[in-house]
Amino acid sequence: MREFTRQVNALRKELKLTIKDKVNLVVQVPDQLKSAIEKQLAEVKRAVIAESIEFSDQAQEHKIELNEIKISITLKK
Repeated sequence: MREFTRQVNALRKELKLTIKDKVNLVVQVPDQLKSAIEKQLAEVKRAVIAESIEFSDQAQEHKIELNEIKISITLKK
């Protein structure tokens, strides 16, 4: 989870979001990673300063890769 939150926070920085900006995070991930995120949902939300995390089957705006696992995410302010 640490690498996932690091990459989401790097994207927040790239989008010029501050720590005052709570976001809604939409994520398209494989099932094994989805269940890992769900198990630590409160911690992930806190770490990426998100009001909510929504899982989607559709590709999202930004692409990241975690240990060769392709993930797409959208941050909505």
